[in-house]
Amino acid sequence: MKLINGIMMPVLPALIACGIMNAPVSILSSAGALAPEDGMYVLLHAIGNSCMYFFPVIIEASAARFFGMDAYIGAVIGASLIHPSLAALSTSGGSIDIAGLSIPAASYASTVFPAIVAAWFASVIYKGFKKILPEVVGYAIVPALTVLICAPVSYLVIGPVVNAASGLLAQGILAIYALNPVVCSLILNPIFGLVLIPLGLHWALVVVCINNLVTLGSDPILGLVCNGMGVVGMMLAYAYKESDPDKRSLGLSTALTAFCGITEPALYGAILPNKRMMLSSVLSGIIPSIIPALFGTKAFTMAGSGIFSFPSYMNPTGDMNSLIGAVLTNAIGFVCGFVVTVALYKFMPDKGSNAAEAQAA
Repeated sequence: MKLINGIMMPVLPALIACGIMNAPVSILSSAGALAPEDGMYVLLHAIGNSCMYFFPVIIEASAARFFGMDAYIGAVIGASLIHPSLAALSTSGGSIDIAGLSIPAASYASTVFPAIVAAWFASVIYKGFKKILPEVVGYAIVPALTVLICAPVSYLVIGPVVNAASGLLAQGILAIYALNPVVCSLILNPIFGLVLIPLGLHWALVVVCINNLVTLGSDPILGLVCNGMGVVGMMLAYAYKESDPDKRSLGLSTALTAFCGITEPALYGAILPNKRMMLSSVLSGIIPSIIPALFGTKAFTMAGSGIFSFPSYMNPTGDMNSLIGAVLTNAIGFVCGFVVTVALYKFMPDKGSNAAEAQAA
């Protein structure tokens, strides 16, 4: 988890920025205001997809820094995976002939896992050369030898193996989703909100989601857990029912941050320390968990959370089912979160608080 956090956190702002840039393209093209051949469409589409296309460069630079290697050397190795000549060879179905071996050319644009594994391998080679070569020649020789060894190995060995494993991972997740999306969502949502996010384990799913977006063009996991407004409703109810001014202030402030996509303050400050709020999180999420499964809601790009997440559910084909499912889920989730929390405050009085108040009196 330290590895995933250390590599993914620095690149998420860039990824989200490009994801949000895709929003006007989707909106305008769906409305018929832009056509794919229009200059503005070409420009905005290029900007919005630049991060994902060059993701091996970005992610490998971040991974190289995490593994203790020069980030620019990592970026060069990542760039070598998507060089235009190799990409063109892959598109035409060509192969690379080396020492009598014919290896099919592959495209690693937008990939995630090959770049991370390649960065780890490069860091081992880089540190090894740093130890054995004197510093006077190491400044130039170590980077050159690292790239010379790691770039071909990354393209010819690491890339194909890791890409195959990534494909199996994506297929496995879709197979579980296909068995019963509703059951999958009912199980995933409470675990995601009450276990994975507080422990930071949700970053593992984020990597899988990005991999799905790259290999499949969409991701069902982000669609199933799209009910961010449920936390907003819960925290407004918390502020409404609590008499303590500090708790009311906590409820209002965390409702605002949750509306903008940051739910950790609400989780740590009010939901996890309060059994009533934890139960409300589970109960109020039942209906909103079913809706995206029924609508087949999927994310088609990475975007922000909360109110900023809706553009990611816009299908480039113009099919609005995913977006409708996401909007309904969040609207109903907000109402359920508020109503269930208020009801639990009525039927589950806080005995600890009452006892403390009685003692103070």
